[in-house]
Amino acid sequence: HAILELVEPGRLLQHVAPLVNADALDLQRERDLEDMLVLLFGITIPFLYNSIQAPCGPSSRDRLENLLDILRRGMGKKPAAKHVIKE
Repeated sequence: HAILELVEPGRLLQHVAPLVNADALDLQRERDLEDMLVLLFGITIPFLYNSIQAPCGPSSRDRLENLLDILRRGMGKKPAAKHVIKE
């Protein structure tokens, strides 16, 4: 996370937050958008930095895609749909 220290998070958030469609997100608390962006930056910025230092191969891209997919779907197990019996 040393790379995040090089990028001032507050300024980055100021520039990115207005570009986000907040209506498409499950924002439950006032700081949710900021915290979501911090999580996203925490994953993507190190990958981008590392790819600048040495080109990343397909396995690195696959891992980044998987990490982003986990963020997109959430980490909690979804409750099973309740079976409704129609009479």
